[in-house]
Amino acid sequence: MTTIQDTLGCGLAVVGLLVVLVRYVPGLLHFFWAYLLRPRTNVWRRYGGPGAWAIVTGASDGIGFAYAQVLAGEGFGVIMVARNKEKLATKREEIIKVYPKADIRIVKLDFNTEYSDPALYTALLDEIKGKDIAILINNVGIGNAHEFDTYPLGKIREIVKVTATSFIFTSRMILPTLLKRGRKAALVSISSATGMKPWPYFSIYGSSKSFMNTAMKSLSMEYRGSNVDFMDCITGEVISGTHQQGSVASVSSEQCVRGQLRFLGYEELTYGHIVHYLTCGLDFEFMRRAIGKSMSADYDKMWKAAEAGKVEAK
Repeated sequence: MTTIQDTLGCGLAVVGLLVVLVRYVPGLLHFFWAYLLRPRTNVWRRYGGPGAWAIVTGASDGIGFAYAQVLAGEGFGVIMVARNKEKLATKREEIIKVYPKADIRIVKLDFNTEYSDPALYTALLDEIKGKDIAILINNVGIGNAHEFDTYPLGKIREIVKVTATSFIFTSRMILPTLLKRGRKAALVSISSATGMKPWPYFSIYGSSKSFMNTAMKSLSMEYRGSNVDFMDCITGEVISGTHQQGSVASVSSEQCVRGQLRFLGYEELTYGHIVHYLTCGLDFEFMRRAIGKSMSADYDKMWKAAEAGKVEAK
């Protein structure tokens, strides 16, 4: 009997070891290869060229502005898209101060509108005529965190429109241009870790990003073998205009962008910066709860200030 039990115990131990190896070792090997050994993507060499342009939505602040700045530094002409034209003009000047030769255009487009009106994209489509569009960065979104039972209904509607609906319509409008390009092109969407796993206080925003994640996976499969690289960026905590209190889990907007671009052309889904991989790619529930609660408090203060007429609600 003892021999049978010992044999069974050894067998279960071997099975357990195999399960651990199969589940974790490939991920560890990929981590070391992708972050420590593999050369980062040379974005200009893969997608650039004389007259190459990138479109960045939500480009007036945060990650979107960082993308515009980094891509301008790489040599791309950049079309910055957002709803506040005056703010776009100011940000454009900031980039030109750093990169005097950069060609930056601005397009006013309010994504919190009804998408059934084709005229919504007229200004953007007019701007890209005759241009070699190489990259689309779908960044625009609203990332409010709040308790679900007291979530303002107007905010819910705004989040779904700006975060989910705009991604689909913008991709539909620009993808044909990317597919017709004579060389490599890229469609990048800035998603969120809140769309991958349950995050307290992010039920609305997270579900909108989950919608984006599923669409990006489908597009990647549908157009695999074409000239267009698709990449879904699973972003963690980023210090930006609406969230200034950082933590060990946060990175700057520029760090976030550079961390994501290193994988473009290699990966269809990435956590980008190593900090985001370690805090979001690995499943730390306590981290998700702490970040969600912290950001919920930030947005709650902002909304109360807006109601008091102190600041403009975003």
